[in-house]
Amino acid sequence: MSIRRMNCCETTGFYRPPICSAEGGAAAATGGAAPAEGFDIRILSERFLRGPGFWTYRPALEALLDIGALEDFPSDKLPGLPERLEAWLPGLIEHKCGVGVRGGFLMRLREGTWAGHIMEHIAIELMLRAGLDAGFGKTRMAGDTPGIYKLVLRAEDESVAHAALHAARELLLAAIKGEAYDVQAAVTHIRETHERDGLDPDAQAIVQTAGERGIPCIRLAGALVQLGWGQALQRVWGARTERTGAIAAGIADDWLLARRLLDEAGVPVPDGVLIESADEAWEEAQDIGLPVALRPLTIGAEGAALHLQGEEEVRTAWERAHAASDEVLLERCIDGEEHRMLLINGSLAAAMLKGSDVTGQVHPSTVALAALACRVLGLDSAGVSVVARDIAQPLETQGGAFVAVHPAPSLLHYLGLAGGRALPAARVSLQQMFALGSDGRIPLAGVLGAGDGDGALAAHMLARMLRLTGRCTALACADGLYLDEHRLAKGDARSFEPSQRLLMNRSAQAAVIETTAHAILAQGLPYDRCHVGILMGVPSAQGLDEFLIKDEQMPDVARTQLDVVLPQGTAVINADDEDALTLAKYSDGEVLLYSCSPTNAALAAHRRSKGRTRKWGRAVFASGNALVLAAGSREWRLELPTLLDIDDLPAALAATAAAWALGLPLPVIRAALLHVEERTRSYDTDLGGLAPL
Repeated sequence: MSIRRMNCCETTGFYRPPICSAEGGAAAATGGAAPAEGFDIRILSERFLRGPGFWTYRPALEALLDIGALEDFPSDKLPGLPERLEAWLPGLIEHKCGVGVRGGFLMRLREGTWAGHIMEHIAIELMLRAGLDAGFGKTRMAGDTPGIYKLVLRAEDESVAHAALHAARELLLAAIKGEAYDVQAAVTHIRETHERDGLDPDAQAIVQTAGERGIPCIRLAGALVQLGWGQALQRVWGARTERTGAIAAGIADDWLLARRLLDEAGVPVPDGVLIESADEAWEEAQDIGLPVALRPLTIGAEGAALHLQGEEEVRTAWERAHAASDEVLLERCIDGEEHRMLLINGSLAAAMLKGSDVTGQVHPSTVALAALACRVLGLDSAGVSVVARDIAQPLETQGGAFVAVHPAPSLLHYLGLAGGRALPAARVSLQQMFALGSDGRIPLAGVLGAGDGDGALAAHMLARMLRLTGRCTALACADGLYLDEHRLAKGDARSFEPSQRLLMNRSAQAAVIETTAHAILAQGLPYDRCHVGILMGVPSAQGLDEFLIKDEQMPDVARTQLDVVLPQGTAVINADDEDALTLAKYSDGEVLLYSCSPTNAALAAHRRSKGRTRKWGRAVFASGNALVLAAGSREWRLELPTLLDIDDLPAALAATAAAWALGLPLPVIRAALLHVEERTRSYDTDLGGLAPL
């Protein structure tokens, strides 16, 4: 992505300078000290930004602070504060801050910095100590009232960021007042909050790996995560994928049934019988022959006992296993060690013995038997346990056998194995769902209008163009949610949740999502990247008083729509808006300009320039009764019976430019433009919103 306005408070990596001052007091600090008990920090509000927004590309918590009397007392005027913080949080030495070097924040702390900025670093360090991915924060003065600041913390989970923010406030006030504070208790609380509300390790590993491949992720509920959008989406629940059928999982969970099917298919399993009492366990153990093993049949239950040699051992083991499961299996004990193998789509992804990687040692015949076991049970992926003396030798030569097949293997057991490669199990699991080269995305265009309904009109026009190519197109805009020619919901759908609903629909083959400055500031964009980002102008700050934002900051808000354009995508920008033009450099992809005037100077210069991905810059403009598509000196005219209404023209130009960027055929674009007037047709809200456009 293009360089984003980052805080001076990146704890790792290179320093990315902020657009304006990160923090600073409104009044010059003066000598003397106020009574410590007179200091307080109030958290006036909190807002969780779930998608790319004004501050950063990832989810973040934005808090509004009132530091009160501390506005006149930066850290160098608070005796002992730097020393106490450094003693409590020695990891602060790693925070580079705006200085850009190790120890940078501590330098700022001694030279004098304000309470909001200090809270930010404390919160980051507490999250780092809790073992979480943290490192980005930002603190900036807000509005014109002294002592009011915005503090931003990047965090995947709102509850974790909330816990870190409030712990940072309490710790800082304790340090200022010279009071005791239990740092470890705060760290433990943050860690436990993450364990309760965050993704489990399996889902987190898959999400992290998906991010490395550019596959978008949407957390649906708990450990249920959607990867990809629309018709390309796949869902995972922990380590279990959608390809794991319910019948297959049910068979695997019933080990008695599973082992019978495996035995009939030629997969070696130990002889065994279901046991209902300690007396029966000892009787059957004598019939099978010692040594024996006892296992609880409840999936994931502990209490398995191996190599049981005598009556007392058998009875004790049965009591322990029965406490973990109502059903207990007694088996002939196989001589050897239990090896765990992870199979995905018939291939061995990883194998381990007592935590050590043995992936490359497994005999091919054993891998083939494990794959057969998965096919017999109908599993696309499974955790297979096999007991053998030497995993490098065939099982038949040593009496080895399979003792468990789990339909939802925990990747946690295999992460970091397979030759030392990072997250190999998650990568193989992801490759099963998305072939290499696939990112799970459907064509998506984002639209930010300048006002007066121009964004909704452009979104409708572009959606019509996409539908005419045969794609089932999802649309979220000012007047509702649409899927193809049906309106799913009426009303303003330019906020986060309605737009994401469309990306969760398997029918969608393309999407057009309109947004607003308010939505960007309140929640962030509902997608991480887009193929086309349309900027029709820089909106004004009117109506955005709740965000304490000024007109001069609005280009930063509008820039968000261009920041998320994919490198292979296109930023479509209104060349008649000078403020919008200045933001073209922030697009990672191609820039395509449009203008109502064929003599627009910026348009002419752009056509002569070399694009990032093309020999010449592309542009769209109006000329007579035609819309002209131009690349360098070449031009293609879309003749219309009459020129579009002047109020519709900017939207038509934006939609045409976006459709061209998406590779739509020119006859399709023209056909859609001939029916612009159809946007005014009424909708039937009594039939579930299913009336056609």
